[in-house]
Amino acid sequence: MEVVNLLPASMVVADMIPDDVGTWLFRCHVNDHISAGMQVRYRVTDASSPGSGSGNSGHASHSP
Repeated sequence: MEVVNLLPASMVVADMIPDDVGTWLFRCHVNDHISAGMQVRYRVTDASSPGSGSGNSGHASHSP
């Protein structure tokens, strides 16, 4: 699932297991919301690679 449609004043919990290393963008597709800051980049690191991240065991980490 790459896109979740929401009605106004609603929310959803979306769990994920990252399976591809890299820096990814999570954002709302409504332009006014993007302008208001509803987007974030997160980094997925390889847990088996020494020094690959912030010690987060390969789970997604948030970076501003």
